Amino acid sequence: MTPPEAQHLKTKSISRRLIALTALPLAGVIALISTLNAISTRERIDNSIARLRATVRDAIREGGREQLQLLSHSTRVLLLLNDYSTLQTVVGDMARQRRFTAMVISNNRGLVVAHSDRTRVGKPASTLGDLDPTRAGERIATVGGRRSLVLAQAVSHDGQKLGAVLLATSLTELDAALARARALRAKNIRNSVIYTSAIGLLALIIGAGLAVWLGVRITRPIRQLADHANRVADGDLEIRATVGTRDEIGVLAERFNHMTERVSVLLLESAAKVALEKELELASAVQATIVPGAQVHSSDHLSVAGHFRPAARCSGDFWAYQPAEDGRVLIVIGDATGHGVGPAMLTAVAKGALTAFMRRPAAQISAAAVLDELGAAVAEATGSELRVTALALLFQADGKGVDVANAGHRFPYLVGGDREVKALVARGRALGSSGSGGTKPTPYKEISHPLVPGDSVVLFTDGLLECQRADGEEYGQSRLREAIEGHAGKGAAALRDELVADLDTFRGNAAPGDDVTLVVARVLGAP
Repeated sequence: MTPPEAQHLKTKSISRRLIALTALPLAGVIALISTLNAISTRERIDNSIARLRATVRDAIREGGREQLQLLSHSTRVLLLLNDYSTLQTVVGDMARQRRFTAMVISNNRGLVVAHSDRTRVGKPASTLGDLDPTRAGERIATVGGRRSLVLAQAVSHDGQKLGAVLLATSLTELDAALARARALRAKNIRNSVIYTSAIGLLALIIGAGLAVWLGVRITRPIRQLADHANRVADGDLEIRATVGTRDEIGVLAERFNHMTERVSVLLLESAAKVALEKELELASAVQATIVPGAQVHSSDHLSVAGHFRPAARCSGDFWAYQPAEDGRVLIVIGDATGHGVGPAMLTAVAKGALTAFMRRPAAQISAAAVLDELGAAVAEATGSELRVTALALLFQADGKGVDVANAGHRFPYLVGGDREVKALVARGRALGSSGSGGTKPTPYKEISHPLVPGDSVVLFTDGLLECQRADGEEYGQSRLREAIEGHAGKGAAALRDELVADLDTFRGNAAPGDDVTLVVARVLGAP
C-alpha cells in the first residue's frame, strides 16, 4: 500500500505536470496570439496609412499641376507684354491662399520679375535655392517653416523661352492626416494588446486553477484534457473533449470545449471586425475627398450646386462636375446598388475614368461617350456584381443647350421661367450591362435640348424619391415636382437648399433608408 506521504507527493507531482502541460502552453499561445494580432494590426494600419499618403499626395500633386498650368498660361501673355506689375499682382492674389507657400516667376534672363515675397523681385533666380523657377521639375522643400511640394516649369511661346514659373503647395494637410493616422495606429495596437492580454490572463488563471484542483482527484481524464490543451496550443481550435460523465470531469470537458469554441469565434470576429473597420474608414475618407463639396461650382454661363448624404459610412451614390477646356461643362450622377466598400469604391473608379476622359480632344467629348467610358470602367472593376445607373449632361459653353445621355437612371427635370417642370427623357442600359441579349454593349444615345438663361436642371438618385417618413409613405415624384415649381426662380444653391429642406421636413425623425444625392444646374444670364 502506498504511504500517505507518497500519495501526497504524487498528487503534487500531477498538479505540477498539469500546470506545465496546460497553463504554460496556454500562456505561450496567448502571448503568441497577442503578438501576431499586434503585428497584423500594425501591418494593416501601415498599409492604410501608405494608401492614404499616396492618395492625398497624388491629389495635392494633381491640384498643384493644374494650378501651375493655369499660372503658366497667364504668365506667358504677361511676359510677352513685359507687364511685370500685373504679374506681381497675380502672384500676390494667389499668395493669399493658405495652401500656396510660394510663387516665383522669372524672365528669360533669369531675373525674378514676380515673387510672393516682394523683396526677392529683381534678384537672380539662381540665388533662390529650392525656389529657383529655372530648375524645372518636382521636389520637396521647406518654405516658410512648412513642408511644401515645389513644381517648376519653363514658359515658352513659339519655341522661344520667355521665362520660368514656380508654384509651392503646402503639404500641411498631408502631414496632419498622417499624424492622425499614426496616432490612431498606436491607439489601436495598444487596445488590441490590452484586450488580448486580458482574455489570455483570465484563461490562464482559470486553466491553472482547474489543473491543480483536478490533479488532486483524478489522473487519466486530466491527461486526456492536457493532451487536448496541447493540441489547442498547437493551433487546433477544432479539437473537442469527450464528455463521458456528468460529474466534475464532464463539466470540465464541456467548459473546455466551450472555451475553445469561443476563442476560435472571438479570434475570427476580432480579425474580421478590424479589417472591415479599416476598409470602411479608408473608403469613407477616399469618397469624401472625391465627391464635390456643397459649395457652388460656376462657369461663365452655368452655376451648379450639389447635395450628397450617404445613408451609411460608405455610399453607393456619386456625382461629378468636370469643366472641359472648350468651355463646356459635364455633370455626371450615378447610383450603385447597396452600401459599403464595394459600391463606394465605384466613386473612385468613376472619378478616375472621368478625369482621364476629359483629357481627350474636345471633338471626342460627348455625353454618350462619357457613359461608354464609365460603362467600360465599371464592367472591368465589378463585372456584373453591381447594378450601376448613371446620367451624363454636357452643357454647351454658351449655356444655350444641353446634351443628355442616360444609363438606366431617373430622368432629370427641367424648369424654366414659366415654372413648368418637364422631364428630359433619354433612355439607355445600366452601366456595365450588354443591353438586350447582345454580347457587345450597345453604344449610348443622347438627346439635345435648348436652354435659356434662368432654366434649371435638377438631377437626383432613387434615394430622394424613395425616402420614407415614419408611416412608410415615400416622398415621390409628385412632391419633388411641386417643390421644384414652388422655388423655380431661385439660384442653384438656393433651389438645392429648398429641395433638401422640403425632403427633411417630409422625412421628420425617420432614419434615412438610402443614399440621397441631388444636383441643381442653373443657366446664368438675363432671361
